[in-house]
Amino acid sequence: MEYQFMFDIPYVMADEAMEKLAAAGYFNTYYDQPIAVSRNENGYQYQIEETQNVRMHIISDSVSPSETIHVISRLINIENDAITYEKYILQDWQQPIPAIPINEDWEIISPEDDPSTKYSIILDSRGGFGTGSHETTRDCLKMILDKDFSNKTIIDVGTGSGVLSVAAAMKGAVTVIALDIEPCEREVRLNAELNNITGIQPAQKDLIHEKIKTPITIDWVFINIGSEETIRIMEKQDFFDRKVNHFLISGIVEWSMDKLVDYFITNGYQMIDTKKSNEWVTMQFSLMP
Repeated sequence: MEYQFMFDIPYVMADEAMEKLAAAGYFNTYYDQPIAVSRNENGYQYQIEETQNVRMHIISDSVSPSETIHVISRLINIENDAITYEKYILQDWQQPIPAIPINEDWEIISPEDDPSTKYSIILDSRGGFGTGSHETTRDCLKMILDKDFSNKTIIDVGTGSGVLSVAAAMKGAVTVIALDIEPCEREVRLNAELNNITGIQPAQKDLIHEKIKTPITIDWVFINIGSEETIRIMEKQDFFDRKVNHFLISGIVEWSMDKLVDYFITNGYQMIDTKKSNEWVTMQFSLMP
């Protein structure tokens, strides 16, 4: 039977403990990084607190948990009673996502589910960011699904699962270029196929450091990343000089919103629409007449 054994250890000793455990045949081990989250101008920043203790987890077959505890205590040089254990139940991390309502007419469902609204976006849940559960994704979808993108050309930056690209194509977009710094082609193509969508062109690109070739006319650019990254991408890709007609900007926290608004207004755009969910803000900017 598999058990999970747990004990606390100073973070600075955790990697050495894992090496000792691996050398003794305990390979399924892990610990959670002691991450401290704080706010900064761009949103949130994450810092490892090296002085903290971490909880070490060891998952192992064991006929005698007490004997396993004794072995671990000798390896790590801790007391037996500092180690706890429980039966380990394997988690299925690929469970389908529950249906996610977007508005009265639209929802996101898994391939296994039946639709309960007039329209549905079918989304496979096993890949990257963009299941629709995060506030920024839902608010972007609310704006996209309320528009007509017939014959429009769109660039979706930070596409993740491709859900925004799929939604835009379902609303009539003829060309959607779906880009992400991580590999995304397989997942985006799968989700497009699930929704009988063609015309999405996924690719792995680092838009902060790499200038990309795009169509001469760009009707919309979606960027759901963060304020600082958004500005760096805008400047690297010369989107203002290209006179893109509209931008859908999300992944922005409310305390960095004013900076983005000023940035777009200064460059000849006006804010047409905004949505806010908790601390997250989604905005549409359009070229001033």
